[in-house]
Amino acid sequence: MQKGSKNRGKQRIKVAKLHQKIANQRKDFLHKQSKQITNAYDCVCIENLDIKAMSQSLHFGKSVSDNG
Repeated sequence: MQKGSKNRGKQRIKVAKLHQKIANQRKDFLHKQSKQITNAYDCVCIENLDIKAMSQSLHFGKSVSDNG
């Protein structure tokens, strides 16, 4: 599709909706998992991880970036 065309704009909106749906699915899954963990255990420990550094240094790339 050509830049500036109406069809390109329509497709851009469709792709944006798909990306938003995927993001919402990931957020929902993480929320459900965290709720399940907090209901099952009395104490939960949290760790801060540098995902960007992990993806570069461990040579996992995209698989590390996809994790929440």
